[in-house]
Amino acid sequence: MINTQTPLRNKLLILIVDDNEFIRELIKSYLAPEDFTFIEARNGEEAITEYLKNNPDVVLMDVVMPKMNGYQACKKLRELSGSYSLPIIMMTSLKDDKATSDAFDAQATDFISKPISRPLLIHRVSHALHIRDSELQLQAKKSQLAASQEVTGSGYFEYNPITEKVLCSDALYSLLGLEKKDQIISLAEFLLLTQTEDRETVKQAILKAAHEGVAYLLSHKMVGAEGLEYIVQHQTIISPIGKTDRYHLLGTILDITSTKNKDILIEEQQQFDTLTGLPNRQQLEDRLTLWLTQSDQREELFGMFFIGLDRFKNINSSFGHHAADNILKSVANRLRAHENEDLVAARFSGDEFVIIAKQLTSNIDVEAIAQRLKETFAEHFFVEIREVFITISIGIVTCPLIELDEKQVIQNAESAMFQAKRQGRNRHEYYRDEIGNQFNKRLHLETNLRKALDNGEFEVYYQPQVSVHNRRIIGMEALIRWNHPELGLVSPDDFIPIAEETGLIVPIGSWVMESAARQTVTWRDKGFGLLRIGINLSAKQFQGKDLAKEVADVISKTGIMPPSLDLELTESAVMNDIGRTIVILNQLKEMGTQTSMDDFGTGYSSLSYLQQMPLHTLKIDRAFIMNIQPDGSNGEIAKVIIALCHALGLNVVAEGVETEDHMKFLSKHECNEAQGYLFSRPLPAVEMEKLLYSMTTHVEENMTEDFLF
Repeated sequence: MINTQTPLRNKLLILIVDDNEFIRELIKSYLAPEDFTFIEARNGEEAITEYLKNNPDVVLMDVVMPKMNGYQACKKLRELSGSYSLPIIMMTSLKDDKATSDAFDAQATDFISKPISRPLLIHRVSHALHIRDSELQLQAKKSQLAASQEVTGSGYFEYNPITEKVLCSDALYSLLGLEKKDQIISLAEFLLLTQTEDRETVKQAILKAAHEGVAYLLSHKMVGAEGLEYIVQHQTIISPIGKTDRYHLLGTILDITSTKNKDILIEEQQQFDTLTGLPNRQQLEDRLTLWLTQSDQREELFGMFFIGLDRFKNINSSFGHHAADNILKSVANRLRAHENEDLVAARFSGDEFVIIAKQLTSNIDVEAIAQRLKETFAEHFFVEIREVFITISIGIVTCPLIELDEKQVIQNAESAMFQAKRQGRNRHEYYRDEIGNQFNKRLHLETNLRKALDNGEFEVYYQPQVSVHNRRIIGMEALIRWNHPELGLVSPDDFIPIAEETGLIVPIGSWVMESAARQTVTWRDKGFGLLRIGINLSAKQFQGKDLAKEVADVISKTGIMPPSLDLELTESAVMNDIGRTIVILNQLKEMGTQTSMDDFGTGYSSLSYLQQMPLHTLKIDRAFIMNIQPDGSNGEIAKVIIALCHALGLNVVAEGVETEDHMKFLSKHECNEAQGYLFSRPLPAVEMEKLLYSMTTHVEENMTEDFLF
């Protein structure tokens, strides 16, 4: 037996016992800001060795480990310490009552479930140290009676199994708010202080300790004045009674009601979404596990409905986060109306929700639920006094409960939901293997995309924009390309949507702007004149707080002349918040940069707002150019847009120009510039420079007056 007194240390020492290195590091990171130092062990045998060597203040012990499991190690540590003064907190991902029971049978101080929450872990460790301190104080006193009275907020009792009488301290009655009674009472009378539901458990623990010498530690409920309920930590110190086979008990009672209430609050916060009040992702997985283990008919049909709100980011952008949060609460209330014992709603994340249902009889039931869910969203939502309609995309997975794999089912349902969005939204899709393959491909791309910028895998390509009048290169559009070392050249159609959804488009867009600006300055210094470079801005970049500052920084760092920088915006980006758009465009105009509206004619621009915007250029979408016939037919929309631009004093660029007939049409109707495969595909900088040499006859002619129009 070793000395259990805590050695003099600057910090408390915690022994972390877990065969998983990640878990050990996670716990250290959770507790690092606190006043602790750490030693580690990978199994029960190493834990015993480290305990004997270092005498830690607290032990955090995993249950399932090789060589010697947590229960065995806990019992051995109890033998070595000779008391309950060493706090041992068991950790396990096992989620059943037996795991808790086994932990306390092994004489553990406390029990915490994985995944471990940082607030709950800190709370439990602090509480265990509080219990340890109480125990050490109790052991340090010469008199058992005096020792108990020294423990603040606790009472005590002594039980003599020979007389079968219990001596209760004044402090115990005081703790429960009761008037002092006879100090010497029967065991039956003492047990009446315990809540009915816990009475038999406490009784058996006391009798086992008294007759077999097995000390115990319990948390249970006691009854105070006016039936007030207390949660107490109840532990005993035992000592043999002479040469008999009985043991004397000194039991300490500590009020931990507030502590337990805090634990309950923390656990509830872990299980429910704070905004909507719906079960969160963790409780969703727990519910799936519970259904699987408790089902008597595991062949019954189970269904998961993964719900994504369509274009919900537009709500955030247009009305703000407060209004968006109110809509999410309303969505939760509508989904909650469908709940029953066999159908549960949860908030998965952000604008994504999940419905899980069992006791389904056929796919007819599944279709009926999907239809009811869509009908739920047919009615409008209110944002302040405005009506807003929201549609949903639903991914569906069905399977017998016996085949349920919680995480895989969630992933499959989510991938089916994304497929529904890709197919046009406001619909539902059943999971199929090919959908899963596409989803996995997307996840793989997203993982690699997050590293691409740091790894230098992006490259800027350039597509020339030429004067319709004399076919000289006036400017070019910068287009990003991704050269992955294993995947090769990844199509922008594959990675740009992912970048938009994840927000990676912002740092990527910033990199493109600066890289293209530097290259433009290089070409200027080589004598190619004032070329204009078109930079595509995403809606996230445009609506960001510091766009004007970012543009100013690029101008300052690269030395590009402001008129050479042409920021291209889509209709959807500029029309999202007209008032803010006009403010931003005016800021850019004051800096001397140019702005263009890209893909004009495909969105929902209002001509009245268009007149207010300080734009320089409109770009006609290629859809209105490609079908123009040699006789000029099918070009009516392009002709109207060109005329509109001239009337508003705007430069106009036609995209998708691939034939000489297209050029004849554009020349006839006095379009200013053209861009398309007729002149060149997008090229890397080296190839673009060669094209500049070949298409520029006299550098002097490509000067400011031509460039500015």
